[in-house]
Amino acid sequence: MKINNAFKPKYVVSVLAFSIMNITSAYSEVLLEEIIVTAERREQSLQDTPVAVTAFSDDFITDTRLESTSDLVGYVPGLHLAQFTRVQGLPTLRGAQSGDDNPGLDQPVAVFVDDVYKGRVTDFDLNLFDVERIEVLRGPQGTLYGRNVVGGLIHVITKKPTKENRVVAELSVGNFDLINAKGVVSGALSEENNLYGSVAFSSNKRTGFTRNVFNGRKLDSVDKGSAKLQLRYAPDENFEALFQADFLRDTGFGQHRDYVGPVPTAPSIAGFSQDNDPNTVNTEKDGGIDRTSSGFSLALDYDLGSVHLKSISAFVTDEAILAETSAFGLPASIFFTSQDYDLDQFTQEFRVSGNAFEDRLDWVAGAYFLNSDHTRNRRFDGDFIEGTFLGDIQASSFGNTDPQFLLNMQTIETNSQSAFFQGTYSVSDSLRLTVGGRYTSDDKEGRLEHQGDSFVFLSDAGVFATDLPKATFSEFTPRFTLEYDVTDDVMVYATYSEGFKSGGFVDGDRASVEHYHVPKAPEGAENMEIGLRSIWFDNRLMANVTAYKVDYTDLNVSQMVSTGGQVNFLQISSSAEAEGIEIELKAALTEGLNAFINYTYFDGHYIGEALDGNEMVSPPGAYSAGISYDVELANDHQLAFRVDLQHKDEYFQDPANEQGIVNGIDGMVNGSMTWTLPSSWEVSLWGKNLGDERAVNYGNGAEAFILSMAAVESGALAFAYNYMPPRTFGLSLRYTVD
Repeated sequence: MKINNAFKPKYVVSVLAFSIMNITSAYSEVLLEEIIVTAERREQSLQDTPVAVTAFSDDFITDTRLESTSDLVGYVPGLHLAQFTRVQGLPTLRGAQSGDDNPGLDQPVAVFVDDVYKGRVTDFDLNLFDVERIEVLRGPQGTLYGRNVVGGLIHVITKKPTKENRVVAELSVGNFDLINAKGVVSGALSEENNLYGSVAFSSNKRTGFTRNVFNGRKLDSVDKGSAKLQLRYAPDENFEALFQADFLRDTGFGQHRDYVGPVPTAPSIAGFSQDNDPNTVNTEKDGGIDRTSSGFSLALDYDLGSVHLKSISAFVTDEAILAETSAFGLPASIFFTSQDYDLDQFTQEFRVSGNAFEDRLDWVAGAYFLNSDHTRNRRFDGDFIEGTFLGDIQASSFGNTDPQFLLNMQTIETNSQSAFFQGTYSVSDSLRLTVGGRYTSDDKEGRLEHQGDSFVFLSDAGVFATDLPKATFSEFTPRFTLEYDVTDDVMVYATYSEGFKSGGFVDGDRASVEHYHVPKAPEGAENMEIGLRSIWFDNRLMANVTAYKVDYTDLNVSQMVSTGGQVNFLQISSSAEAEGIEIELKAALTEGLNAFINYTYFDGHYIGEALDGNEMVSPPGAYSAGISYDVELANDHQLAFRVDLQHKDEYFQDPANEQGIVNGIDGMVNGSMTWTLPSSWEVSLWGKNLGDERAVNYGNGAEAFILSMAAVESGALAFAYNYMPPRTFGLSLRYTVD
């Protein structure tokens, strides 16, 4: 469901495409900026990298106001992120999705920050400030990265302190009482002793954009602050030590849920009806976030001439409490949930790299270790009233309509060890062969406890507490790539690679305690990919194309279903097949005028089991497109204009392909105008979602809890939606010295 979607994006894209295709008349001195990435664990030009990677520079991140990893969804067309709350992100790339955020199962898409793994659901709300670049790697990453992922990964690389002094201060104000302050100070602490440091901070506060008519409060407020300290010691060009410490505090209030459907049958809310306004809800439970996260890391680099050694040690702790949140957005406690998370994680990676055979072979090898203790306590409460589908079943089966609850407590300890190698050999000046592989072994064990009532929530296992015995998952994942330089500016490649995500323990949908002791099988992905990386018209047009086919096995998906009076979170394993095309175009049209278009086509379906034939969670077609224009004024003043557009075809939010629970973006427009003064000051007027499109971010079915048995049996449907933010705009003042 989308609201206010009269905007027609195809015309803007047509204009952009026409402009890009007619750059031959542009000024010859206009050039594209080279993009350097480290997707292959060494610095390379994006155009020389045989990997499906989208890179965002620091200028792009600043100009488009990418403030959280969740903001990447609009600029990576194939990326999907379902968020029941802001710190419960379930990511999808190339159709690989879990649908479950319990500690016993990993996500198929991971986040890395400066090579440190952050793969839990809370990690998709990171603050992005003082970032050098972001690399989004699409498809299985089974060789070089510390935790195998079958869908892809997001790598955030922050700016490091150097001897150059750098000061940045920014203050933004906007609608919904926005006050956003950011700052960084970086430079030499003791140049004589080769010690450098930086401190960065960000404070983001905003009142909620959704009014709860039940109590008059504003939901979806933001109150988030973060800080990062870096110390870098570089006594000579052969050794470097980098210490990082970061801290995040988030106390945002409220989480809106908007009921959409027929008038509810439940007597306690008789007469309630939807208002078709995404800016207002009528809900008894407001929800909210109370999260504290911190981390420490130490990276050591040794350059021994023929080989390079690197060690990365990191510790992360994350605690999050999610207040009672209504699942259906109604002025009664029919169904609500609360949760708390607690994570302690230590990782250690060793890498050694070098060259051999007169520099014809570039190679890297290493070992990786992870230990994590992850706990989630999740509670569901329901009051199933007579006159509703579930209420009538409870009354007839149990002779009462007493409130029901389930308290689900799961703790999982994970120990992961892996070793990897990759080498790229230049067969000739134009032909290169890459061979790599990784062996991974994960051990998982823990404890699971269920408390609650017998009707609706509990499976046949009933009330119990049990230790989950150690389970081991291991796999070798190879990679083979052949790349060929057609010309100095055109490279083609073909890759076969595999990905692996370890299995784990579920926390629901099992008939007996013994069944909970049997872990789910690990996920696998076999990826075949061909790509083109090309530069045209004297470095004024970049055209990159990737086509792929991937076969998934034992995808672990979760789905809440209500059948016959039982509400269960079904844990399903299914195979799947997917194929697609990804196109990235970037053009320097004339002096100061640049444009880009990123497009993806996707076709994927589940195979076998209960999901056979269902569409995978990814838009069939999606794109982001933008244009920017920089104007040089008198006396060293500058004006910069920017506008971009995002579109995603409608697609099902979950593997069950439930009718009415779909995502999609018709045409979301963002823009900015920036005036740069010669005195290091910048003033920006900006806006996001200028057309005020209220696309669905997350949805779930509600009919069994709210409508009568007759209505449900006749096929009536009801939903609860969470929408993407409305139009936001503001003014930013930025001061930079570097």
